[in-house]
Amino acid sequence: MLLPRSLQPKSKRFLHKPGIALEASELVDERLRLARNLHDTVAQSLASLGFALDEIIGRESISPDDRKLVRSARIEIIEIIDQLRDEIHSLRRFENLSLAEWIREEIDLPIDYSSDFFGPWSDDRYEHIGYLVIELINNAIAHQGVRSLRIKEEANALEISFERAELSRRVKESKERSFGLIGVRERLEQINGQLIEGASGFLIRW
Repeated sequence: MLLPRSLQPKSKRFLHKPGIALEASELVDERLRLARNLHDTVAQSLASLGFALDEIIGRESISPDDRKLVRSARIEIIEIIDQLRDEIHSLRRFENLSLAEWIREEIDLPIDYSSDFFGPWSDDRYEHIGYLVIELINNAIAHQGVRSLRIKEEANALEISFERAELSRRVKESKERSFGLIGVRERLEQINGQLIEGASGFLIRW
């Protein structure tokens, strides 16, 4: 199942948001504009901040404890920049990937992917489902030790089964995990979806 070619002529697909209706070709242009703006503003500002912290770390007058704190902040900025770079890359490549290809690019695990659905999804629904699946799989990898996946795609559902999961592994809650779960709930609302979770996988219906 391929994402509809958003640059096809005479496309009648729209992305609906409050007060906004974008044709699919305009949606691609908007994604590219966002990618450029993120690169030229936020990414550049974070890079400049990182260089400033490098300069502070190199000062002889800074105490060992303060240097340790600044270095920790520098490492966190590097991680944020990497995440932002991935998002910018996703904005630029999104229209050319199938859901299976998108998941395989984001998740570095063996994936057995099967599909019984060959029709197009709307662009906005496709995006929400893709991010939902990736967030949930990353949570499973971090908290259940999942080592491989089986994914079945249907017209109105995605079933993900965990292979070789360490089911006894203890889940450690964190701020990052909490924010991720908030994002999951928000995306489920966007697609009017339902999430059914189990010890060995989960099912998304919409």
